[in-house]
Amino acid sequence: MTVRQRSDRSVGRRSFLLSAASALTTSAVALHYFPRFTAFAQTGCERLDRLNKLWDTAVRPMLSSRYHRLNHVLFHYVRNNWATLATEQQSALRGLQWDTPRGAMDRGNWDRNKPWGQNSVFWATTNGSGEDFLYYHRWMIAMVDEMLAKKGGSQIEPWSGKDAIPPPQGGCSDETIPDFTPVFENPTDPNRPINVPWLQGRVREMKNPPFFWSKLNWWGQEFRDRAYLRTMTLGELGSRLEGGVHNQMHIRWSAYPTNGYTMIRDESDFRAKWDDPGYDTLFDEYSSHVGPIFFRLHKWIDNRIEDWAEAHGNEVERVASGHGFDWFKPGRWVEVATPWTGAWTFDHVPPEEEQRRIGVMENATKVMFPPAKVQLRFSPRATEEREEEQRRIISLRDMVE
Repeated sequence: MTVRQRSDRSVGRRSFLLSAASALTTSAVALHYFPRFTAFAQTGCERLDRLNKLWDTAVRPMLSSRYHRLNHVLFHYVRNNWATLATEQQSALRGLQWDTPRGAMDRGNWDRNKPWGQNSVFWATTNGSGEDFLYYHRWMIAMVDEMLAKKGGSQIEPWSGKDAIPPPQGGCSDETIPDFTPVFENPTDPNRPINVPWLQGRVREMKNPPFFWSKLNWWGQEFRDRAYLRTMTLGELGSRLEGGVHNQMHIRWSAYPTNGYTMIRDESDFRAKWDDPGYDTLFDEYSSHVGPIFFRLHKWIDNRIEDWAEAHGNEVERVASGHGFDWFKPGRWVEVATPWTGAWTFDHVPPEEEQRRIGVMENATKVMFPPAKVQLRFSPRATEEREEEQRRIISLRDMVE
């Protein structure tokens, strides 16, 4: 190597070191003057872990209250079962202001007109009910974000903090797939738990790694495909999300309640024992919203609304909801002017009004589950043949097709 080459290399090395030093100095100055930037060094899992630690004091007490449990479970039970409820049940719910203008499930006229009521229901993708689903849960997210902010917490984030459904052996440490087989408590005889073999087998299948690669990962890509999203209304998007990837994620990440219960609440059982703050399994709409995993799942769903809006561009117009989040003006791609959120909103009410509403909702559960039919349902023979009953309530855990 010549003297000139050595000199050039030496100059180059000094130039590189000076540049690196300058960059480090600039970074140090930036961090000194803008300390909030250090938060970006944390991983999504670290941010989510901070929310988990805040959850039990800032959020869980309210969401686990009987008022919020009944509100959430009835929103789903009424929507899922409206098309198959008897006329007198629909009339009774209407008198309690718990009738829905749009059922989440529907059935064909050929079935509706059968004298024996076959009730072969399917997801209603053309009546705008999917908008109710998306709006209701966006409101829940806004409500919880407000509660977390009051305690110094950050906003809810989707799965793993990076908007991707966790693959097998992926995601944050608390997003691993729980070992869980649903067994239901018999409210009339705790010593005779209810096993549903076909459902238990389906749950195990959803928790296996192949289910992610064959279904969830495919859905995760499809619902971010702008060309696909451009073809559907907001209601259709909501219905397809609710009946597909949403329900499957609920079941895949279902676990036993954190209070140690080894059995799940039966759909007709609204005893106060299930109001325990630790009854928080994702497998039951009475409890699924109590834990933080529910909101990661629903934040991922909520982000798909934004993908849909981006795909449609100027063809959709945003409007203020009046509840801390924006929504969309009715038009070609938006069918509903006023989304249904149950009999009431999530606005805060005085304790006496809350108690009145609890009483109304308890009456609504009796309409959904008439006491005489509940007793018949749990007779020894009915317990053994329970899954063959045609008039069975449709809840999230049944949506496993």
